[in-house]
Amino acid sequence: MPWSLAQVDLDKNGLVSYHEFIPVCFQILVERFKDEIVVNDILSNKDGLQGLLLQSFQVGAQRESSERAPSSGLPSLAQPS
Repeated sequence: MPWSLAQVDLDKNGLVSYHEFIPVCFQILVERFKDEIVVNDILSNKDGLQGLLLQSFQVGAQRESSERAPSSGLPSLAQPS
């Protein structure tokens, strides 16, 4: 939420008064509170969060296995020469 002093200074006196600051402060607090509610809702919904994480890990594992050269999937036991 980008704010500039020109937007907040409604009477254009070069200063931000208390009455000009309060609505901006309120809006910032509302946005922050709203973001916290969304994050807390996501984190408290373990089924949804677990499903999202599982899906992300599965996609990552599939991508990694498709990029890897065909092999047995086991690490090489050969000693470097």
